[in-house]
Amino acid sequence: MAQLDRIIKILHQRRGESMTLVSGKQICLAIGGATRAVSGEAQSDSQVLGLMRDLAPADVRDRVAP
Repeated sequence: MAQLDRIIKILHQRRGESMTLVSGKQICLAIGGATRAVSGEAQSDSQVLGLMRDLAPADVRDRVAP
């Protein structure tokens, strides 16, 4: 959750419009119509799934693969 909190904080501070999570790529934010990477390295399948589980409502988390 710490990584997600950091990214959401950056999104808010920079007045970003959206966050994109794609396995095998860096986490990107859309800011002012431009896409900017905010993670230092590409995210693995398990890292993206972990972030998605953090975002999912409690009643849906069990349906997101571990």
